[in-house]
Amino acid sequence: MVFKLRYLIDDLFFIAQNIYFSVRYPNINKAWEYFSNLFAVTGGLLSYTPVFRDYFTQTLQELKDDNVQYLELRGLMLPVS
Repeated sequence: MVFKLRYLIDDLFFIAQNIYFSVRYPNINKAWEYFSNLFAVTGGLLSYTPVFRDYFTQTLQELKDDNVQYLELRGLMLPVS
């Protein structure tokens, strides 16, 4: 189970310090291609109401905890299901 979780984390997160980073992304174009594809993978999760609510609440809480004084949201507010 731990191995599967580590694989999922390595696949869904774009971590430059990852030991395999230079092997996996030999040039900037490959890195951007991978990064762009992350949105296709996670996009469906964020359109599910309970996940979106938790994600948005946690984001706002972390901004408050970091003492962020100003927030300007930019982007599309897609419908959730």
